[in-house]
Amino acid sequence: MNYCDVLKMKKMIEISKLNPFDSEIFLWIDCFFTRGMLNLDFMNEENTYQMMCENVKQKLNNNKFVLLNWGSRPFGFFWGGTTQALQDMYEHYFEIFFEYLPTKLMTEELIFKEINERYPDLINMIQVENPSDYKLACRNFMTK
Repeated sequence: MNYCDVLKMKKMIEISKLNPFDSEIFLWIDCFFTRGMLNLDFMNEENTYQMMCENVKQKLNNNKFVLLNWGSRPFGFFWGGTTQALQDMYEHYFEIFFEYLPTKLMTEELIFKEINERYPDLINMIQVENPSDYKLACRNFMTK
C-alpha cells in the first residue's frame, strides 16, 4: 500500500474543511498532468481559469464525487468534488482501507473501485476509452 495515497485523501478533507479560499470544489490533479502532453495554458489567465472553475462547478452540482477512469481499475490521477462529496467518500475510503489493511493489497485505485462497487450512487465515474486520451479527457472535463 502506498501510504501517500491515504495522505492525499486525508489532506483533501483537511483543506476542504479549512477552505482558505472559500472554494466550493476540491480536485486532486496529480503531478502526472504536468508531464508530457497536457497543456496547462488554460490555467494561466484569470478569465480562462474562472471559466474553467464555473464549468467544473456546473458538472459537479449533484454532490457526487468525480473520478476520470480508463481501464479495468480506476486511476487516482484526477478526482474530487464538492466538500460534501469528499466527506461522503472519506467515510467509505477509510472504512475500506482498514478492512483491507491486513492484505496489504489496497491502492487508492482499488479503494475507489471498491467504493464504486459498494456505493455506486456516490461516484460519477467518467470512462475514458483510450488510455492515450486520458490527459486530454481530464482537460476537456475542466474546460468544455
